[in-house]
Amino acid sequence: MDQIPSTKIGGSAEDDAVFYLKGRIDRRQAGVIWRRLSPFLRAKKPSPVILDLQEVTGVDTAGIALLM
Repeated sequence: MDQIPSTKIGGSAEDDAVFYLKGRIDRRQAGVIWRRLSPFLRAKKPSPVILDLQEVTGVDTAGIALLM
């Protein structure tokens, strides 16, 4: 059974965002991650957006598309 990836939002300034992702980022999980993060992205329009992928255990092509 696939685990739902862990996502956490942080940042040091009001206009930046750090997304901490953990687990697999694949075709099954990309939609879950997008639904968690997109409301924040639309509301805050952070710049820059930083992705912390240190605890990601795997990525497929759907995961790469999400990250891009």
